[in-house]
Amino acid sequence: MAQGKKLQKHKSPLNAIREEFGGCPIHNLENVKCDYDNLRYQNWDLRFKPQRVGPFKSNPYDELFMRYPEQHDYFSEAFSNRDMVLYILGFTKMISPSILKKIDEKFNKVLIEKLKRKSFATEVTDKSLLDERRTLIQKEYHKCIKSIKFPKDLLETFIQSYNSLIDIDYTLVFTDFYAICRMFINFDTNKKTPKRCPTKGKNNFRTAQYIIYYAGDQHTLNIYQFLELMFNVKPVYTTRKKFPRGNTNKLIHIKDIKDASGSKLKDVECVDDLFRDFYE
Repeated sequence: MAQGKKLQKHKSPLNAIREEFGGCPIHNLENVKCDYDNLRYQNWDLRFKPQRVGPFKSNPYDELFMRYPEQHDYFSEAFSNRDMVLYILGFTKMISPSILKKIDEKFNKVLIEKLKRKSFATEVTDKSLLDERRTLIQKEYHKCIKSIKFPKDLLETFIQSYNSLIDIDYTLVFTDFYAICRMFINFDTNKKTPKRCPTKGKNNFRTAQYIIYYAGDQHTLNIYQFLELMFNVKPVYTTRKKFPRGNTNKLIHIKDIKDASGSKLKDVECVDDLFRDFYE
């Protein structure tokens, strides 16, 4: 069991994860090390790009939706959610040429105007980041569908799950589809791995067996609805009965967690008791 700082030592649970495990995916860099054995840490937030100096910068397409709700409203009313999801993820060949041209033209027009504002321009990357992210998403998507035989179409199920959300948010698309692909993708055990994190198995390629997914409310809602739709399953443990639309203060007590039917859990006194059911 990994032993780190107490959660109270960090400003927020999200900062706790980033600060405790942030060195794990970059331990190949000089003076960076991972303090935990057998841990694969994946940062799936494609909305930001690290800089050599200074804080991360945002994808301008994502930042447009984050900062200007009226733009989000415009795109959701002018174009179908399906076309917007396909556009963001890079499945542009599945969009009619006339619609694709209109989306491109609108984004170009709005971003040209917004980039004139220093407060916006200094915090975002070049517009080319969208194409970089699309290329990465497409790469992981094709690796994923070769790795796993899903009971339903991966892309169509994701769109269906996304459309079922009460609060549609295009910023989720940049991250959640990529996260799903990474969850189910096969990784090559023959590739060189960190000294303290060996990957061993009967086959050269395998998928992760135990995954801890940590995210905000809307991301989590999107992911679990996708899993339910794809695999026709219900959660073993859930807080949905207590917080049907998410928990805004981020604090969850053991007593808030129920089973799928909403019944109180038995013989559960701490978080470790929940995890133990899956790895023992």
